[in-house]
Amino acid sequence: MDLATIVSELKARRTQVDTAINQLQQLSGNSDQAADGRKMSAAARQRISMAMKQRWAKRHARKRRKMSLAARRKIAAAQRKRWAIQKKEAAKTAKGKPVKKSMPIAA
Repeated sequence: MDLATIVSELKARRTQVDTAINQLQQLSGNSDQAADGRKMSAAARQRISMAMKQRWAKRHARKRRKMSLAARRKIAAAQRKRWAIQKKEAAKTAKGKPVKKSMPIAA
């Protein structure tokens, strides 16, 4: 037997095996396209991915507390009052003897 005869016999055998595989796949309901695992288009996978990301973001979103205008004004007035007290105390110490700030002594 020469090499060319062996190659032609193997090719014939390969076509028989391929035909048998195709027939078995048709019986089981599998097609060649489904054999590679892709059943969805890339656009469909991207739509699903974006929807999942939006659901995750909605679930994990930080909820900001909303303060009413009246509450903000009340807090601002209280802060202005504190600043006025600090300013008054600073003016008292500036008129009299200057206050030295000293470092606390560690025991």
